[in-house]
Amino acid sequence: MSPIQSSLITTFLVCFANCAIAQFQPISDDKPVFEKPLPEYPESEYVRGHEGWVMVGFQVERSGLVSAIDILESSGREAFDKATLSALQDWRFTPGEAGSRTALVNFQYERTYVQLSRRFMSLNDRVHKQIDKGNLDAAENVLADMRNDHDLTVFELAYSYLTEGRIASESGDLSRQLALFRKAIRNDGRWLARENYLSTLRAIIILEIDLQDYGSAVRDYELLAKTSVGRKMGEDLEQVIGIIRKQLDEIGIEMQPYMVADNQVSVKRDRPGYDSSISQPPINPRGNVKPSKPPAKKN
Repeated sequence: MSPIQSSLITTFLVCFANCAIAQFQPISDDKPVFEKPLPEYPESEYVRGHEGWVMVGFQVERSGLVSAIDILESSGREAFDKATLSALQDWRFTPGEAGSRTALVNFQYERTYVQLSRRFMSLNDRVHKQIDKGNLDAAENVLADMRNDHDLTVFELAYSYLTEGRIASESGDLSRQLALFRKAIRNDGRWLARENYLSTLRAIIILEIDLQDYGSAVRDYELLAKTSVGRKMGEDLEQVIGIIRKQLDEIGIEMQPYMVADNQVSVKRDRPGYDSSISQPPINPRGNVKPSKPPAKKN
């Protein structure tokens, strides 16, 4: 790494450290929620075969009551958003320390493994064909129609984010691609097949390095390296991550995880109608193909 690169990284990290000091610190995990009523699965969504999820942020008061509930991210179904907000108002924590919390609420049908329908795989392939031809607007339109007109499962939604991420990559919007890939692995990657999750996580790390989000790159590399398969996937990133980690340690920056919610709950119901064309996801969903290699000596 050149002296100029080292200086740039150090300057960025110092500025980041100064900003991090002013951030609000979340309450500790030893203050558990003791009353957490589940949201009702909206009947309007259930009968239509819709699944989804909602990520919310909220404040816990010293009394244990919940306030300032805000939707941080969701799959986009208004009924799920409303059901989540309604339920969160009745959550209660052990009285004591006040602070901020997050929660991920899943609305899904009972399943034992990741499933994708043949219909989804066919429509998703149509999007990729448009991308291959360079027709990005057409690809966006097909993807939007697929989400609006078809009852995508939480798994199919996740794979659609990977596909949309490929569109973002082809248009040169790396920030959008990173946001979509992060969205796809929300819920600890349970919406993707394991190999797809790990390869997407690797792509996320590369994007974070390219976008100079160094703290997140180190954090996510550590997550990738927890398994032998993940370590092998990320072995070509080990050296550059080591350099970044060393500088983070020297400056004393501690990163808070963003992907894992403090509270995760699932609202499950039996599927109203079974699709006999359900199948396993492809090994390579194509949405996380690019970037495929790490930046050379870049920090």
